Amino acid sequence: MDINKVLAGLDRLFAENRMNEVENYLTEALTEADNEGDYAAKLSILNELIGFYRVISEFDKAIRYGEQAVQILKSMQMDGTIPYATTLLNIANAHRAAGNLQESLKLYERIEEIYTENLKPGDFLMASFYNNIALLYQEMGDFENAAASLRKALAIAETYDNAASEIATTYSNLGVSLLRLGRNEEAKEMLKTAIEKYEMIGERGYHFSSALSAMGEAYYREGDFQKSLEYYEAAASEIHSVFGENAAYKVMQENISAVKASIRGNNV
Repeated sequence: MDINKVLAGLDRLFAENRMNEVENYLTEALTEADNEGDYAAKLSILNELIGFYRVISEFDKAIRYGEQAVQILKSMQMDGTIPYATTLLNIANAHRAAGNLQESLKLYERIEEIYTENLKPGDFLMASFYNNIALLYQEMGDFENAAASLRKALAIAETYDNAASEIATTYSNLGVSLLRLGRNEEAKEMLKTAIEKYEMIGERGYHFSSALSAMGEAYYREGDFQKSLEYYEAAASEIHSVFGENAAYKVMQENISAVKASIRGNNV
């Protein structure tokens, strides 16, 4: 199987916002790889499926496909390798999104062990790791550790010329952590930088919508409800245009309703 061709086709579906075709596309490719006995291609497709089901909030499927990938890697005696850690990272992210925080933390701890043993300091994969474990810390309410991890990620990512997307995401996540720590002005600065960077590179989807949503919250905390509404509506529109009415979209709708209620209350 030409896995590069498969992945290029997947990229086209995302670029053209044809999300409703992604599941069939990937599962058909998985069947083809299985029939051909192409385990390397199968692993790539399984990892894509983990990520896909995570973003559309079908976490059970994401975790199930992750378990398949782990079994293949173990059968190939690849436990402890970088590809193994990368797969664990995808599974950890799915568990985190599903609310299985302790299971996610165990996986992150194993990933860090593997990365520390196999990577040189400053490797770009560590920036991705710090970004992802920071999201878990956020879910656990540990925003000090989240912010510390994000600053580590930023220090690595900014040494790379082709890391614009990763840098934007790091600024966005750092803005969220600072928001939770009550450092509103600093949070807005980070989120403004993130949004500008996303717009500059033309990136759409989950990460961009997260930055917009966080900025909506920052303005809400300041009592600027009109500005807050603008950002929440932009975030909802962004999510809907790419992922449809998933769990994140429904949260945005709840936020929009709350802001509109505050506006009405101020006008009474």
